Amino acid sequence: MDLCLLLEQRFSAEDVDLAMRGQWNIMTTFGSIIHDARTKKNLTLAELASKTGYSSQYLCDIEKGYREPSSGIIIEKLSSKLDINSDVLYFYTGKIPRDIKNIEASDEQILKAFKVLREALQL
Repeated sequence: MDLCLLLEQRFSAEDVDLAMRGQWNIMTTFGSIIHDARTKKNLTLAELASKTGYSSQYLCDIEKGYREPSSGIIIEKLSSKLDINSDVLYFYTGKIPRDIKNIEASDEQILKAFKVLREALQL
């Protein structure tokens, strides 16, 4: 499949143009996941702000990658309102889900868990 066609299916024409000129790095980010989910639900930033209680500007900053969610509560609220699995969002923020973060684990258990994750991601 033609690279331009593939890119246009996922990104706006403006984003594809910037990427083709080397001025934009196309990769999955927390913000791009939020943006994609919001637009698929046909929600404006103002509508998502109303549903979550966060400002439109804050959500815009997240989508553009200027800010990351500061807590698991924000991640979980966005997950809920946009029907995205919260584990996916946690992964893209580099944070550990609250249900895992608050358990006690040995070094061996932690290393085993990361080994399984790396194998699943084929790293």
